[in-house]
Amino acid sequence: MTERRRVVVTGVGAVTPIGTAAQGLWDGLVARRSAVREITRFDPAPFKSRIAAEIPDFRPQDHLDAKRSKRLDRFSQLAVASARLALADADLVPTREDPDRVGTMMGSALGGVAFAESQVGEFLREGPRGLDPSLALAVFPGAASCNIAIEFGFTGPNSTNAMSCASGTIAVGEAFHAIRDGQADVMVAGRRRSGGPARPDDLRRLQRHPRDEHAQRRSPARVAPLRRGARRLRDG
Repeated sequence: MTERRRVVVTGVGAVTPIGTAAQGLWDGLVARRSAVREITRFDPAPFKSRIAAEIPDFRPQDHLDAKRSKRLDRFSQLAVASARLALADADLVPTREDPDRVGTMMGSALGGVAFAESQVGEFLREGPRGLDPSLALAVFPGAASCNIAIEFGFTGPNSTNAMSCASGTIAVGEAFHAIRDGQADVMVAGRRRSGGPARPDDLRRLQRHPRDEHAQRRSPARVAPLRRGARRLRDG
């Protein structure tokens, strides 16, 4: 029986309402910074609750080139940005890796549903010709892991599960198995939470009392690189 390999988490990448990157997130936690503020990404007037844990200062051009940034919706922008931060935190340079031995496992619930919602009005006004050509590629949950792989050239195991709140844990578990069982040497794993008024669970939250702690829409992205343990010890 082949010996199972050790697996270690070597970095953290986070784009959250209280801070960006590992240090920013930690600083926000230590400062007990509130993630909740008035909703700005859509008109909350029809709803009882008008607060959410939005990411206020995310600039995709800080993490992606201008052309790529325009092609991706916010869901994929956050996934790629958090992956870039995680790789940097792990001191992992993609071009120095064997691309076939590096994979991506991500989790979500409904993918780029907020972008899909924005396209409804265009469809009603102009019909199919008014839709963004990238709509089908942007809204499915797999856009998270696929766009990370495209951005960094990873051609190893790749998947996105849609198990909602449990999806991040499942993604890390699947990445762990991929390394332990010899399918990959490095895996980028995490979760991108999408939110918007089109989501049934978000609608329920927004209809609750504003002080209800569950009446908060969250939009964080968190990613962690995992590596084969022996290799990490060798690399220091």
